[in-house]
Formats: sequence, C-alpha cells, structure tokens
Amino acid sequence: MTVYIYARFSPRRNEEDCESIEVQVDRCVRYAEQLDLEVGRLVTDRAVSGGVPIADREGGSKIVDNIRRGDHVIAQRVD
Repeated sequence: MTVYIYARFSPRRNEEDCESIEVQVDRCVRYAEQLDLEVGRLVTDRAVSGGVPIADREGGSKIVDNIRRGDHVIAQRVD
C-alpha cells in the first residue's frame, strides 16, 4: 500500500488567506501519523487552478497513473 500526500497551490488576489504547500503537507503528514500510515509519496502542483481536473495536472497525473487498489491519497482539500 502506498499513501500519497497531494498538495496544490494556486496564487490569487487574497494570497494571504491561501495555505502554502508546506502547511498543507505538514497537516497531511500529521494526519497520516495519527492513522499510523507511512507516507510513501509526496506529490505537489504549484500555480494550478482547482478547476483543472487532477488527471490534467502534472503532479496529479502522477497519482492517477500510479495508484493501485488499496492505496490512499491524503489532501487538505478535495479541490
């Protein structure tokens, strides 16, 4: 089983309200630790809109191309 952590950052006008990739990753790692899961892969996308399908994002497509039954993906938000 592989546990993926996925984080995405899209700069916008209200950038001070956006969570950085580092903050998202830290929160996801702590969540995985609470569930006693070992993170196998960290995948990120920068400057990509949440409106872009995950399979069309550079990082997201790595998950889509490699995920297998039983693997898990942890993300701070589903968009």
